[in-house]
Formats: sequence, C-alpha cells, structure tokens
Amino acid sequence: VGVPLDGQNIVFAINFRYPGTITIMNSKKHSAPVLMSFMMKKDTYPKMEIELNSNKIVVDPNSNLNRNWMRTIIIGYAKPGSNKVRLRPVTKWQTAFRVTGLYICGACAEFPYDPLDLMYETLN
Repeated sequence: VGVPLDGQNIVFAINFRYPGTITIMNSKKHSAPVLMSFMMKKDTYPKMEIELNSNKIVVDPNSNLNRNWMRTIIIGYAKPGSNKVRLRPVTKWQTAFRVTGLYICGACAEFPYDPLDLMYETLN
C-alpha cells in the first residue's frame, strides 16, 4: 500500500493489523542476518512480536517524534533455504504495523569485519 509521508513522497509498505507471515528465501549456503524496516510515529503503530527461526523480539514503533519515519533493525538470522518471519500485534491501534523492507545480508559473512556491529553502534 502507498503511504504518503509529506504530501510529495510515498513509501510502500505491507500492513499488518492481524497476525501474518512473510516467507523469505536465503540462497546462500550459510546463515545470514535479516534486517527489517518499518514505520514509526508517536502513538500511531502497534507493538509487534516478530519471530524468525525461534528468535522472538518485540518491536515498539512508537517514537517521541510526531512524524512518520523509518527504522531498520536486525530481527535474527535466516538459515539456508526458506524462512518464515511471523508478525503478531501485541497492542491494538487504529493503524496497522507497516513493514517497509525486509533484507537478507548474504554478503555480511564475507566482510573482514561485522558490518552489523557498525550499524548497531550508529543506532544506539
């Protein structure tokens, strides 16, 4: 669905108002980190439980900013082959949780350093 951000730019998102699943394929022969981007805004989106291969996290997409913005986090590791990302709302809101991107970093294992460490440091 297209979500207008500022009247000019549109972000496309998959909306989750109810539990749902996204299936992703890791074509590498090794496990690879999975990152998810989602919309955030003050008191707008529901908290979500996200599960990937038995790794569960709870994401709170509410922020102190009263404008839409995207955040990207690591949600776990994809094993080789098919993987299911399960999403379940923890709280109820009028708006749906909006996934704007799902990425498998297959090249991360090939770097001489862990690029996710750099990403983590910039987020905190």
